[in-house]
Amino acid sequence: MWSQSIMLLSLASVALATPAPLHKRGSGKAGISWPVQEGSAIPVELFFGSGSSLTWWWDWNMNYGSSMFPDGVPTMSAEFVPMYYDESTISSGATLQAGFSMAMGYNEPDQAVSGVSIAIPATAAAANWPAIRSAVLAANPSAKLISPTPAGDVDWLVEFFNALCPGQQSTQWSNCADAPDIIGMHAYATDFDGLTSKVESFYSTFGRPIIVSEFAMANFAGFEPTQQEVYDFMGQTTLWFDQQDYVINYAWFGAVRDSANLHDVPETNRLMAADGTITPLGQQYINGGHD
Repeated sequence: MWSQSIMLLSLASVALATPAPLHKRGSGKAGISWPVQEGSAIPVELFFGSGSSLTWWWDWNMNYGSSMFPDGVPTMSAEFVPMYYDESTISSGATLQAGFSMAMGYNEPDQAVSGVSIAIPATAAAANWPAIRSAVLAANPSAKLISPTPAGDVDWLVEFFNALCPGQQSTQWSNCADAPDIIGMHAYATDFDGLTSKVESFYSTFGRPIIVSEFAMANFAGFEPTQQEVYDFMGQTTLWFDQQDYVINYAWFGAVRDSANLHDVPETNRLMAADGTITPLGQQYINGGHD
């Protein structure tokens, strides 16, 4: 559905849609997500070429084997972070990707959206968590576990922690052996302040390192930022992430070819065009995201 129109632009308008100039590389925290619906993961390699600041990726699954991507898997050396997408993953028989050092819990269990997420009550997720923890540590005893990643605010995850570790909220669940090591979250916003306030609320609530595994300039309510606004938003947010010691990884959402896989995130957030080439925004991200 996505296409790129060719039009004549004045020099003034060209200047208004220019990626942030980049003079240094990023912190090594940046990565991408890549949906299995794309069929092949070979295009992921374009994000990890020589000089790229990106270091990791994920695909909402436990691995990136041929069963996930029958049309091809990438061969670059970037770190892959597996995910237990929903409750069925526990008994699916799927194996964790060899060499993993972190594993994610459920994807957006606080909502049910077709093709995106399956709602899971926080108490049920807590009941299943020890099985996930045991499987992850059996595969890699030094691995870190990332919490289930809600789409919304802290409420679902607070309920999850309270079910997992009753009576410990006042100490941020610091004495619970089963608690996740890292907090996973998604952060979509229409401006810089909206995004940072959400991330700060998660950190102040849980007091653990954070991975923002999806973020972009969006609100899923008709907001359509200009390309320049997205360039600037990326520059501001990636700089801020790199400055926060507690944000250990982040991944911009927009590495897709098929518009359907954007799931209503505005087209101006694309890191890859429909023809499989890297967009100017994608180049900005590869080069560090900010000045």
